[in-house]
Amino acid sequence: MAPRLNIGEDKWGVHTTPNAAPLFLEHKDLGQSSENESARTRKTEADCVALSRLPQDDKLLQASPYTEHEHLLDLATLSKPLQQFAKALRNMRAVRPDYATAPYDQAFNWDSIVDVFSQTARAHADVLDVPDSLEFFVIVFRSRINKQADRQLLGELDSAAHVEAVEGGGLLKYWFGTPDQNGRNLATCVSASSTRST
Repeated sequence: MAPRLNIGEDKWGVHTTPNAAPLFLEHKDLGQSSENESARTRKTEADCVALSRLPQDDKLLQASPYTEHEHLLDLATLSKPLQQFAKALRNMRAVRPDYATAPYDQAFNWDSIVDVFSQTARAHADVLDVPDSLEFFVIVFRSRINKQADRQLLGELDSAAHVEAVEGGGLLKYWFGTPDQNGRNLATCVSASSTRST
C-alpha cells in the first residue's frame, strides 16, 4: 500500500483566485505498475536523489523561498507524518514553463513528491504511523502584475504575509514563480488541516 495523491482541477475549482481546496493522500493498493507509471517512476528518481542531497534539519525546515529564521517551519509543531510530507514538499518544482496558466494538477511534480513521501512512509512505517488518509488544503494565487507596480513593495508585503502564515501554523509549503512575458504568475500554499504533534 502506497500513498497516492488525488487531485483534479474540476473537483477543486482552482481556476478562481484565491481558493482553498482539499488535497488527499490516500493509501491504495496500486497493484501492477503500468508502462506509464514505470516511466513516471523513472522520471522522478532524479527528484528523489535531489531531495536526499538537501541539507536536513531535525527542527527547522526551509519551506518557502525565504531563508530568514522567522520564515522557517518548526517541525516540532507537526505530527510525524506531516513532518515527512513537509520534507517531501521541499522538492516541489514547476514542470512546465506555462505553470502560471496551466491546470494546477499538471503544473508541479506531484508524482515525485508523493513518491518521496511513500518511500519514507514505507521505510519508517513503524514510527510514522501514517493514517489511511491525510488531508491538506491548497491555496492557489493566480495573478497578473501591473508593469508599473512597485515590485519591491510587493515583495516586502509578501514576506510579511508569509511570516504571519508561519506563525499561524500548519503551512507546509509556500512556492511562487516569476511573472511570464504577460505578467502572469502563480503562487501556491500547501497547508495541513490539523497540525497536532504526536
